[in-house]
Amino acid sequence: MACTAATSTAALLSAKPKAYIFPKSVPSKAYSAQSFSVELAKRLVACSFADRVFFSNSGTEANEAAIKFARKFQRYSHSDEKQPPTEFIAFTNCFHGRTMGALALTSKENYRSPFEPVMP
Repeated sequence: MACTAATSTAALLSAKPKAYIFPKSVPSKAYSAQSFSVELAKRLVACSFADRVFFSNSGTEANEAAIKFARKFQRYSHSDEKQPPTEFIAFTNCFHGRTMGALALTSKENYRSPFEPVMP
């Protein structure tokens, strides 16, 4: 599977089923979804710089996770400093989500100002 096919296929993982699943079929469906996730993760790692994959249900969850990963990495790589770097770079005039972390990244003052102070 090419890297582009693997990334576009990742969208399948975020779809949450809304229908009722009969109890007898749960184990087989859970196993099938899990094995698909593992295979996709292996293929994504194989064609990227990363050695791990994080799947999320939405862009907001992905942004929040990226903020957490970046903060944890800074704390780890600057362990001798009391205050490791906390600045983020984000696109302007873009929607990053509705969470407090996403609000801290937005360039739109009218979205951010009612909730200030936001994350540094």
